[in-house]
Amino acid sequence: MEEGRAAAGFDTSRIIEIEQSPTRLLLFGIGSAAFSLGSLALILNWSEPPSEDFKYWGLWLGVLFFALGACVYFWRMTWVGPVVVLSPEGIKDRRISAAVIPWGAIRSHRTWSYRSSKFLILKVEDDIERRLPLSLIAWVSKWPNTMLGAKGLCVTSADLRISHDHLTAAVEAYWQALGPCQTKNT
Repeated sequence: MEEGRAAAGFDTSRIIEIEQSPTRLLLFGIGSAAFSLGSLALILNWSEPPSEDFKYWGLWLGVLFFALGACVYFWRMTWVGPVVVLSPEGIKDRRISAAVIPWGAIRSHRTWSYRSSKFLILKVEDDIERRLPLSLIAWVSKWPNTMLGAKGLCVTSADLRISHDHLTAAVEAYWQALGPCQTKNT
């Protein structure tokens, strides 16, 4: 396919900027805060907290985990500008890395579902992925995601102003036009 040609309705010579959805971030943040406060309420209402009870310490873990999640969602609400950028050079997802991942470095991509969530998994060349400066959340979640079956870099549209299917179609169009097969021919 010729570079810049429209593929699947996308002009791959242009830049697509995808912003986050403030409403979704607010809902995720409120939900996380509610779970954190709910865990704390259960702890405070425990008549005699046993120090060896796994449930007790599990609730404390829930307080910390969900409070951290709420902080991340509320902090991300302060971000200005696009979160995901698709360009002829590659894909950039601020949640994964500040660097652009070149289309030629992406070997494959697929949709992975976990419960009701869908993720776009990008399989990037190993040497490029090792050199990629991952964000803290991407670095921390890489191992658990791999254990759950999502080996690669995970892009989600859950908090973006785009559906998963539309994001996948856009990535597919750019990857087909500018991906590994195209970069070897130029």
